[in-house]
Amino acid sequence: MSRRRTDPPRPCGKKKLGELKAQGVVDAARRSSREHRQEQRVYYCRGCDAWHTTSKPYLTVAQYRAQQRSPP
Repeated sequence: MSRRRTDPPRPCGKKKLGELKAQGVVDAARRSSREHRQEQRVYYCRGCDAWHTTSKPYLTVAQYRAQQRSPP
């Protein structure tokens, strides 16, 4: 589904996907031999009430805090 000029802007500015479609995109990226497809996980966006994909790995809170504390 493409956006029209008359559609209001999305809070996050990303493409809206259904949950199954987002999972399919990630699965296709994992099977693909192309390097530019790096989607690793899906997440739910409360701002636009849809699912998105991201190339960032999933981190637990403990992993995130440890990453923030470690010097570069």
